[in-house]
This record gives sequence, structure tokens and C-alpha cells, in this order.
Amino acid sequence: MNTFSLALFYGWAAALLLSGATGVLAGPWELRTIFQVDVATLDPAARSTLLNHYRFLRALELGVGAVCLAYRKPMLTIRAWNRAFLALLVTSAGARALSLAADGRPRWFLLVVTAFECLTAAVFATRASQLVERA
Repeated sequence: MNTFSLALFYGWAAALLLSGATGVLAGPWELRTIFQVDVATLDPAARSTLLNHYRFLRALELGVGAVCLAYRKPMLTIRAWNRAFLALLVTSAGARALSLAADGRPRWFLLVVTAFECLTAAVFATRASQLVERA
């Protein structure tokens, strides 16, 4: 595994951990500051529903980042695990591509995130065939 691939892997895992933790612990602040969505303007039921689901999704993100770090060795060396990691990358990049087509262009930082995810997926897709098939 070359240094570039490792940097992409650890960068993606760290981004998941950081953004997941921030969203879980400071959801209203993150929505207001980063996404310019002021949940204080919503009625109480809509506010709690949005925050409940937002924190849930961010907790999943945090969990995926933790799994990536906990199982980094098999994800980086065993084909089946690498394919699971690649599936995470492809589905997240695919969802962003779908959103670009269906919802329009997001703010610049999400375009950067999308490019990073696509690059990481491409690198790991090319590596997948080089890995041994082990359980």
C-alpha cells in the first residue's frame, strides 16, 4: 500500500469521525454555521424531527469512521474487506452525484468532498484486484 492510498484511507476515516462527532454533539450549531439552516425557525415538532434524524445519520457516519479505523488492516489487505470499504465509498459518492443531478450544485466545500470521495474510490477500485482473497 503506497503512502497516497494510506493518506486517502486515513483522511476519509478521520473526516467521518470528525464530521460524525460534530453532527452528533453540535447538530444545531453545525446546521446553522456550515449549512445555513437555522433550526430555531422551525416549529418544535419539525425541529426535533430534523435534529433527531440528523444526529442519527451523523452517528452512523461516526460509526463507519470508527469501523474503518478498527478494521483498517483487513480493509487495506483483504479483498472482501476492501470491497466493503469500496462499497462505502461508491455509495457515498453515488449519493452525492445523484444529489448534484436532482438537487443542483451545493456549496463549494461539498464539491471538494465529492471529488475527494471519487478519488478515494478510484484509487481503491484499482487496488482491489491486487489484494489476496482471504476470509
